[in-house]
Amino acid sequence: MSVAEQDDPGLPSEPERPPTPARGPGRAVTETPELAIGTARRTTSIDMTRPEGLAGPLVADIRGRDLVRIDGHGAEVIDVIDLQVCIDRRTAQIASVTGSSSAEVGGLVGISLRRGFGAAVIRALSDAATRRALLYSALEDLNGAHLVAGYASLRAGLLVASRQEGEARAAAQEDVCAGWARGGAVVELLRRTGTNAVPLGPVAPPIAAPEGSWHDLAPLALHTVRRLRCLDVRHADHGDVPSVRSHFRDSYQGADEEMVMHEYVVTTGIDPAGRAVRHLEVDPRVLPWETCPAAAASAVALDGTPFDELPERVRSELVGPGTCTHLNSTVRALADVRALLGLLDVEYPA
Repeated sequence: MSVAEQDDPGLPSEPERPPTPARGPGRAVTETPELAIGTARRTTSIDMTRPEGLAGPLVADIRGRDLVRIDGHGAEVIDVIDLQVCIDRRTAQIASVTGSSSAEVGGLVGISLRRGFGAAVIRALSDAATRRALLYSALEDLNGAHLVAGYASLRAGLLVASRQEGEARAAAQEDVCAGWARGGAVVELLRRTGTNAVPLGPVAPPIAAPEGSWHDLAPLALHTVRRLRCLDVRHADHGDVPSVRSHFRDSYQGADEEMVMHEYVVTTGIDPAGRAVRHLEVDPRVLPWETCPAAAASAVALDGTPFDELPERVRSELVGPGTCTHLNSTVRALADVRALLGLLDVEYPA
């Protein structure tokens, strides 16, 4: 082809190729630390299961446990929950609640997970919400787990759209977080083609942990999205600095193996009064896109915030393309620190 032909505006040009989003980090966590003396541990899991297939209702299998180790004589179980919440796939309304503590949360039947759910949980569990009890903490996380459960339909290729629909969806989702930043590859792929990028993370390795470190987890069934949390709070002893370790993982069970979707480990100290974050650090272990880890700096800015104020501050300040919704969820859950210190009977200066 001559130079003149190359410059001829009348010749058809090759269609612009849609961008290919680059994957993020894939360093899945492989172990849970031994429960040290003077530590309280809260573990929770929400398995979003589809016992009747992708077209049927969702059933959230919610489990959790509070554990403390005061001395060298072993750990003591303080509280355990085991709930099954059936959710209508189309309306996202809770159809039924069974299992332990179901009587306490029966008032949530008929409530939608898409609107007003957080306020409804507070109304149903006002005392538990004030105390940040295990049951409240786990249920507060249900709407987030429900949102992530949509990955099963995405992975199965059911979330298809025309280019026009893709443009509308991209406009609605752009700048919601670092991975969906305006002009980024994920947004542009959806805008130009109507196709959602499908994140594929690493295979979930077995988490090596001493026996009894976690509550009983159910075997993962096909199309299940699991949200897993482990929060360790250790008080000061023999001159040590009181510390917090929070592990968060979202994973998906496909036809072959469990895949990690999002995973963070957040650590922090506790101020001398036992009330506030001190030297918060974020370790992004697994994230879907290469732009996602940049959001870690947004959480570090919360250093010095009282634990009780974290949920409200995260919701009001950590928004936009410099943040990550999954990291925000991890940091909000640090509001449980004061409750776990209470399980250890730790007294701090007034």
